[in-house]
Amino acid sequence: MKASDLLEKLARDTDYQSRMKAKEEARQRGIESDKQLLALFLGRLRASGIEVRSLEELIALQSIPPTTGEIFSELLSATSKYARGYTEAILRSVAAGKLKGIPRQSLWNLLRENPDNSLGHSAAVAIALTSSEADADVIASAASRRDLGPARASLLLGIPKLFGEPAAKMLGHFADDPELAAFAAEALGVIPTHDSARILSELSSYDDAWVRKKARESMRQVKRRLKQ
Repeated sequence: MKASDLLEKLARDTDYQSRMKAKEEARQRGIESDKQLLALFLGRLRASGIEVRSLEELIALQSIPPTTGEIFSELLSATSKYARGYTEAILRSVAAGKLKGIPRQSLWNLLRENPDNSLGHSAAVAIALTSSEADADVIASAASRRDLGPARASLLLGIPKLFGEPAAKMLGHFADDPELAAFAAEALGVIPTHDSARILSELSSYDDAWVRKKARESMRQVKRRLKQ
């Protein structure tokens, strides 16, 4: 089995015992550290024409050619299981708009595979902050899907940009869900309308202390911008 095939199996196999068997085979072949895992993918990228020799050079890329999309998808899938720090770094670069061209399906896959942890939240942030108006309904629908777990809450950060002022009432609806309330409150902070102020006022007396904190922070932002 070639190294690239082994890493693909390691990344994609969802059966626990098969994955552990693949991981043991990888260890026996010397693929036993995060750095070696990354090095294999960097080698594949260099072979495809992208001269990158470190994670720092990788996340500093402005965009990636469509021909390397599959490699990046495999990289995200593999590192999400065995080297999450690398995945988080790549997702932060995507969310900041620095690394463009990552297949969006790979971001959605990360969210679906990690609905209850920080990696899922990072994937959702990357999706939300790089979406266009054409994605608005998809984002709103996904934020309502309970199978995407608490991580779906981070999708709400994209609602203000995608829907503009009408987003306030939409976020107010999402705020009824305990899993989404804190993120709805945070997102409302960038919509300086009286609807936002009203909803945030209600959330300021929410049962959960974290929601109250986010609501009060956002309320200060909204009031400051309404006075301008």
